[in-house]
Amino acid sequence: MKRHRVLSTKILSETQRERLIQANISLIQANFIETKSLSFSIPTNCENWIFTSQNAVEAVFSLLKKEQCVGKKVFCVGEKTKSLLIKNEQKVVKMSRNSLELGHFIAKNYKNEPFLFFCGNLKQEDLPHVLLEHQIPLTEVVVYQTDLIPKKMETPVDGVLFFSPSGVESFTRLNQLGKSKGICIGETTAQALKPYTSNISVATSPTIENVLLKTIQHFGTYEYVKK
Repeated sequence: MKRHRVLSTKILSETQRERLIQANISLIQANFIETKSLSFSIPTNCENWIFTSQNAVEAVFSLLKKEQCVGKKVFCVGEKTKSLLIKNEQKVVKMSRNSLELGHFIAKNYKNEPFLFFCGNLKQEDLPHVLLEHQIPLTEVVVYQTDLIPKKMETPVDGVLFFSPSGVESFTRLNQLGKSKGICIGETTAQALKPYTSNISVATSPTIENVLLKTIQHFGTYEYVKK
């Protein structure tokens, strides 16, 4: 039986790597992006905060004092982002699966309220575009920076695992998908990959664990998948 090989565009944890190895999948991995927190200031007159990534949560709550965060209404994208906010003692009013869904929820339910959007320098425009269309005041606060680390990959693979649109951008600068399947963490990442291939599979929910599960479903041995 052929042993499939995949490339992860971020370094996985030992436990995550072990899941693929147990499924008889060969793994190549490299970080195609890196992030770092930035200094920033926050307007004091806005109670509605938006987070669409764990990186933004980590950047904000590593610098703010606890009293600066009391009484905020927090909106976010993704279960992992929500869990990190709760860990930082924040009450999450709404968690959505993607930025577009969150934008439409806010536009429908908070028509006259201003929002702060904590984001990175390479943010997607889905959410700001929706709020702008509905004339909802939005202040963007860039709290972390994403740098691309393109690498030329010489070893052929059956699948490539993508975890962000910036990871897609970095990979495709020096590589082509060819016949490889792109396995994406969410719909926004999949949209970024569509100009390069139609051979795309999307995780059922936006977590690394679900990307691995989707990878195993496609490339793992039958004996492992059926357990």
